Amino acid sequence: ISFKNRVLTQIATELENWYDVEISFAKSARVSKRLSLSVDGAASLSDALDIICNTAHLKYHFNGRREIIISDNK
Repeated sequence: ISFKNRVLTQIATELENWYDVEISFAKSARVSKRLSLSVDGAASLSDALDIICNTAHLKYHFNGRREIIISDNK
């Protein structure tokens, strides 16, 4: 999966469709930040989130099996 100059909300929508999950953002997350990156389509959801969050200086946690919350890395 490739993302070129996409805001985090667009990336989240793609991941939601690809992995059949729901992603939400905490108020602290900078969702207007733009990223360009690639994630292997065979990668696990955790691996994909690790790449994205490390690149954007964010963190995530699972809230149940299918819901992910992304927040600022503070």
